[in-house]
Amino acid sequence: MAVESQGTLIRRASTALVTSSASTAMDIQSTVIVCTGTIDFTTAGLGFTTSMLIKCDAKDTSVYAIKSVAATAIAIYGTFGTTGATNIIITGYSMGNVGEVVDFGGPGGAAGVIDVTHLQSTAKEKMIGVRDEGQLTMTLNYDPTDTGQIGMKADRAARYKNLYDILFHDLDKSDSAMPSRADFFGYCNGFSLNGAADDKVSANAAIEISGAVNYSTKVTT
Repeated sequence: MAVESQGTLIRRASTALVTSSASTAMDIQSTVIVCTGTIDFTTAGLGFTTSMLIKCDAKDTSVYAIKSVAATAIAIYGTFGTTGATNIIITGYSMGNVGEVVDFGGPGGAAGVIDVTHLQSTAKEKMIGVRDEGQLTMTLNYDPTDTGQIGMKADRAARYKNLYDILFHDLDKSDSAMPSRADFFGYCNGFSLNGAADDKVSANAAIEISGAVNYSTKVTT
C-alpha cells in the first residue's frame, strides 16, 4: 500500500541529550532494556520519555523509538537487533519537527563500482564498494523562528553530526502505535535562502548522511 506524502514529518534531534551511566548493569531483551543495577530511568537526572529515540552504544548500532518508560525498564517499538546483559550507555534523543517543509528528496545514493577485470576475464568484472546513502534535501518556507530550522543552521555552523528521522504517515502516532520511520545521522551541509518579487522567502537545506540509513515499518500493539 502506498504511503501518502502529506503528513510526513522530518525531525531533528535536540542537542540536549540524555545518557545513562556506563557502569550500570543492563539487560537488553528482545523488546525491552531492564536495569539490573541501581538506576531510575524516569528521574530528573536521566528523564527518558516516550517522545525520545534511543541508541545503545557498544551493543547495538540501530536507533529505536521508546514505547514506554518505567523506573527500571525501557520498552521499544520493534525488536532489538542485539540482546544480552552488559554495561552500556543508553543515549536518548528528543526529536523535534523541522517546520514548513514543502518537499524532500532522499535518502538516496549509490556505491562506487570497482573494476576488477583481469587478463583472463572474458567480460568486465566488477565489485561494489561501500554504499553512500547520499543526502536528504528539503525545500522549506523560511521561518526564522522555527526551532528545527534554527537548529539546522546551528548544526551547520558547528559542523555537528546530528540524528534525523523521517516519520511517514502510514499510521497515526499514539501510545500504542508507531508509523514507519527512516533514521540516520548527518551533517547540515547547506542552508540557503531564495526570494523574488511578489513571492515568499524559501529555503533549501541539505543533510549529508553519514553511515547507514535504518528503516523500520509501522508497529501496532
